[in-house]
Amino acid sequence: MIMKKKTGNTCRRIREAYISLIGDKPYDRISVRELAQAAHIQRSTFYQYYDSINDLITSMEAELLDEMVFYVDTEFDIRDIRPLDSVRDWFCWCMERRRCLLALMGENGDPFFEEKFKQKVCVDINRMMSTEGMPEDGLRPFCVELTYSIHFSLLKFAMQLGDRCPFSAEELTRLSNYWRTCALKAEQEKKFPVSGKNKRI
Repeated sequence: MIMKKKTGNTCRRIREAYISLIGDKPYDRISVRELAQAAHIQRSTFYQYYDSINDLITSMEAELLDEMVFYVDTEFDIRDIRPLDSVRDWFCWCMERRRCLLALMGENGDPFFEEKFKQKVCVDINRMMSTEGMPEDGLRPFCVELTYSIHFSLLKFAMQLGDRCPFSAEELTRLSNYWRTCALKAEQEKKFPVSGKNKRI
């Protein structure tokens, strides 16, 4: 089997054309002919890179998900509730690719991509919670869901505003960290109880 090249300027033009087209047309209604026209290439050139439109979509989504990292394992002290560098880097990464992500998760994009995106992030959130000593009880799935919802809502807000977004990735990270801070403080109180005048709020 011949491996098709998926890099280079022509490949980028094909992907850019696809992203532009799904702004106006459902992802599964785009033909190779119109994509080639939008990318200013021959249909035969498209097939040097992809077997089909579905191959293009699958390749784009897989590469994005492979690149994306929400949480990086690190040594952790429960008393350290500063925002995580990896979460800040995740916001930065997503904002740099916001045009592509918004297109793929928009009304004309692949309806399953947002779920794949969520699953990838939730695996990292679950690992983060385990590292940080959060209980693995019946509430864990709800905590993971809530944490994801907070981060994704902030991300979508920022992506839709684009250059008009009033928050930097650093500020988005601090905003999203408030829920984690409350959860960690509750666990901290269990492990390091304080009382009376020494109690910190």
